[in-house]
Amino acid sequence: MEENYGIGQPTSVEFIPLIKKHIDALVGEYLDLPILPKVSCKDEETINNIFREKQLLISTEIAKNL
Repeated sequence: MEENYGIGQPTSVEFIPLIKKHIDALVGEYLDLPILPKVSCKDEETINNIFREKQLLISTEIAKNL
């Protein structure tokens, strides 16, 4: 490039990050979230046990609120 059309030397161009602060905020919020590992299973007995535990937890929370 022979002409820089009034920009000046490349070292004098100021870089203003417009998106970085928003990305940093989102990453910070993401890091504050607890890590919830997901485990998958396929056998019927384990699936029934997980479903039963969820039902008992829901019932317990409803009983506490009432």
